[in-house]
Amino acid sequence: MSCVEAIAATLYIVGLKEEAATILAPFKWGLGFLDVNREVLEGYSGASDSASVLRFQASWLAEAEREAAARHGRSRDLPPSDSESDGEREGGDDDDDEGDDGTGGGAAADSTEAATSATASKTAAAGAAAAPAIA
Repeated sequence: MSCVEAIAATLYIVGLKEEAATILAPFKWGLGFLDVNREVLEGYSGASDSASVLRFQASWLAEAEREAAARHGRSRDLPPSDSESDGEREGGDDDDDEGDDGTGGGAAADSTEAATSATASKTAAAGAAAAPAIA
């Protein structure tokens, strides 16, 4: 959260909604902040004491957790893949799936991890070679 968002949220919660919009207006994303967070800002602004703030917070977080659990449990309607099975990638002749080591079938994440590890090793070695000797 940026400073202007924090100040705007504070203004909104204490009832200065127009002022919150005014300080966010110069930013292209500013009014979007209010739109995205309106439910939470309204909930907090409706609280009359610390106990009601905590009740709203607990209620809102519980609802958010229920929604997240529902989304996680939903099956995703993804388009079919180009290959008939994942096993084909390991032994097939599709060059796009081969890693740099030529073993074939490496997943993109494995290739990226290996490249990152190799780059880190080269960087460390170069740094050690370039470091001045301290006597």
